[in-house]
Amino acid sequence: MIHEHYICLHCHYHLPITNFHRDPKNASVQRLWGKVPVEGATSFLYFRPDTLVKNLLIKIKYKNHPHLAQYLGKYYATIVESHPLYSQVDLILPIPLHAKRFAKRGYNQSWYIAKGWSTHLNIPIEKKCLLRRSASISQTKVRKNERFENVKDAFHLKNQKLLENKHVLIIDDVLTTGSTLESSIQTLLSVEGIRISVLTLARAH
Repeated sequence: MIHEHYICLHCHYHLPITNFHRDPKNASVQRLWGKVPVEGATSFLYFRPDTLVKNLLIKIKYKNHPHLAQYLGKYYATIVESHPLYSQVDLILPIPLHAKRFAKRGYNQSWYIAKGWSTHLNIPIEKKCLLRRSASISQTKVRKNERFENVKDAFHLKNQKLLENKHVLIIDDVLTTGSTLESSIQTLLSVEGIRISVLTLARAH
């Protein structure tokens, strides 16, 4: 599973893995408690400024390394593959990018994380249901207390019957305030019988 084409062997063995999937009261799920109902939430890596994980995320989001996201998504899937909550969902929903941002970047990093997860666990990705309504300002450029307003009503649904009575796994790159995830989950709550879990590549402190 270790491919130095994506990450060197030394860095691979020093990845700050959270093991949040083992703790139903972990810091990621606590970020969403009281805001939106979720079955569970987990994050693969701890994110701190000026660390290996920050450098990996910069490569993924801004340096045209989407396959690094896919590799890390697949690697996390190998760790969590026996967990009944995250490995046995019906569908994966990557957080979508607005068309303008997708055109500028050329790819959606969350989709590549999801692809790695999907490839290993054979869970389908659904891209036609949760869509981005508006091109909000990057959350990294907005004060933390203003982030929910920045993404409020940012999402809308199509083909929502495909999601009815399904357990879906929302996948994003980083969980910080949880505002983007909260907005997307609130949009999904209109779907009959839906159950929602969350996975991110990293969890910021």
